[in-house]
Formats: sequence, structure tokens, C-alpha cells
Amino acid sequence: MKYYLAILSLLVFTSASHANDAHKKCSSYSEYAEIIMTQRQSGTPMPEMIELVNGDGKIFEDLVFSAYEIPRYDTKKMQNNTIKDFRDNVYLNCRKGFKALK
Repeated sequence: MKYYLAILSLLVFTSASHANDAHKKCSSYSEYAEIIMTQRQSGTPMPEMIELVNGDGKIFEDLVFSAYEIPRYDTKKMQNNTIKDFRDNVYLNCRKGFKALK
């Protein structure tokens, strides 16, 4: 959960406050979050994910850290719910960050 706050802080300080920009940036971050959590739920080792996002910026590394703080589930239903929840939480926190800038 502490990484969500770090993500939110980074988004607040690195992004413009225009609503359209907020939607575009937050959608992009949430899509990336979905990919990361999908890999986490499928069993991809954390060092491999860190290596994949290396050079893309601290925000993406923080997304990996956040994803790996969440348990990996055995059932497809729980995995899918976790992936969707993670994606939506990243989008929500991102938009809250933009809103705080106003």
C-alpha cells in the first residue's frame, strides 16, 4: 500500500493537471499496471519484472513493487479479480493525484 502513495506522489509531481492529460496518463499507467499484475499472477519472478521495466522510470518500478506486495492466487477467478482491482486502483489513485493539483 505504501507504494501506491509513492506512485500517487510521482504522478502528482510529474504530470500536468489538464483533465484530458490526466485521463490519458492515468489510462496508460493503469494499462501498464494490468500487464505487471498479470505477469505477477502468472508467476513471473519479481527480478525479471524489475529488469523488464529497468530504464522506464521509477514509477514503473514502483508498480512492480506494489504488485508483488499483493498475494498470488491459485484460481483464475481470483487472479482476474486481483488484476482488475490493481489496474483500477492505479487509475483511481492517479486521477486523485491530478485532482489534488487543482
